Amino acid sequence: MTASVFPQVNQEGFPLSFKSLLEWECQRAVRYQESFALAVVAIDPTSKEGEPREGDIELEIVKENVKKEIRKTDLQDQDGETLNILLLHVDRPETLQIAERVRSRIQHYSFPGKTPNARVNRTVSIGAACYPLHSVDSTDLRKRALEALHRAQADGGNKVVVFKNHG
Repeated sequence: MTASVFPQVNQEGFPLSFKSLLEWECQRAVRYQESFALAVVAIDPTSKEGEPREGDIELEIVKENVKKEIRKTDLQDQDGETLNILLLHVDRPETLQIAERVRSRIQHYSFPGKTPNARVNRTVSIGAACYPLHSVDSTDLRKRALEALHRAQADGGNKVVVFKNHG
């Protein structure tokens, strides 16, 4: 299985959505007492004049670069303007390490600019949450990963935030 093959299929050959796959992974993690993480990646808005965002093109470039930083057993799926990454068999420190590699790769990548010879830089914000450390169901896990993403964006972008339980 490669990092970006979708739709996945179950044992009967029926397509699985990323949401279904996330739910299935929660159940599997409980059964085998394993952990995993969900990371959500969003391209940061640019404020530089003359560097318009080319959403779909940029997201495709981000997906290709993410594939180079995650393992072949990890999964990714586009959800609108964000990219979900399912990191299997990781804990909080490994999640942070992988997400930081992704963030750094994107920051240093030269995206196509407005003209054929122009190159521009982009950054991403990444929010992540770990199962079962931060949540015990897929809906709450996604909510917490998105909350971490929003914190990364609110803090100026180009950051990785892994959800942290308060208390």
